[in-house]
Amino acid sequence: MIIKADRIKKKLGKTMALNDLSFEIKEGIVGLVGRNGAGKSTLLRALSGVYSLDGGTLTCDDVPISLQKPPKGTFFLPDDPYYPSRLTLLGLYEFLSLYYKLDKEALLSLAGSLGLPTDKFISSFSKGMRRQAYLAAALSVDARLLLLDEAFDGLDPLALEKVKGMIIDRYAGQDKIVIIASHNIVSLERLSDTFLLIDGGKLSENGSSEEIAKGLRKIQVVFALPASESDLEALGIDVIGYRAQGAMVEFMTHSEDAIELIRKRFAPPYINLAPLSSTEIIAYAMEEGEKK
Repeated sequence: MIIKADRIKKKLGKTMALNDLSFEIKEGIVGLVGRNGAGKSTLLRALSGVYSLDGGTLTCDDVPISLQKPPKGTFFLPDDPYYPSRLTLLGLYEFLSLYYKLDKEALLSLAGSLGLPTDKFISSFSKGMRRQAYLAAALSVDARLLLLDEAFDGLDPLALEKVKGMIIDRYAGQDKIVIIASHNIVSLERLSDTFLLIDGGKLSENGSSEEIAKGLRKIQVVFALPASESDLEALGIDVIGYRAQGAMVEFMTHSEDAIELIRKRFAPPYINLAPLSSTEIIAYAMEEGEKK
């Protein structure tokens, strides 16, 4: 399964929500990242056939996606889902079953693992519980393309980890695509195979966190004598996000010989090349995108 966008455009009022956006994504779990107003929701609505485009082409397996013609097997959970108010979880299942193929056993299993009652109206749930109920329903749909818009808002940390596990169990390693839009990068940690970063309706980055990192390194060092950010830059090291925590200094850099230069100049008792999290990489890429 492959989705391709070629210079797609969408104007909402006076704002160009999608502005010559091009990308290609394949099967897997995709984190759609960008600040509020970056164009994430507009893109999901275009993929789901809710919005028509003002320019460019959007295809799934070379078949055009257009207004009311999403890819076969698409399920879209918007950030503000609307369903009849006096529905229980089983009522929601029956309602959605009119339009989609749902796995009732999967829905009840997912709801049970999240501690959701099946005999109470969803309208009486807290915001977090309602979000969990809609997610449980979305994940029980036999979807080939699952689109989730800010779906993790209102979830507590335990529920978030359970939901992420459900997504991995049901979608990882299959010929399916899950696109999860979020401005909260941390919520996508240890979940997304690839990331699609957009800013101002344009592509900022696209690829795995390792590809986006492009040689970025995180170094932790304890100096015998104080060393400032400017001291490191004087050695020709590009210093990104310098942070001192007690005796420990941590920063990111693209300089391949940073450790060798620091050892030669300062002879620190401790220096280490630390692993970068997806959150750190994506946050850095977003900041760099804003500077362009």
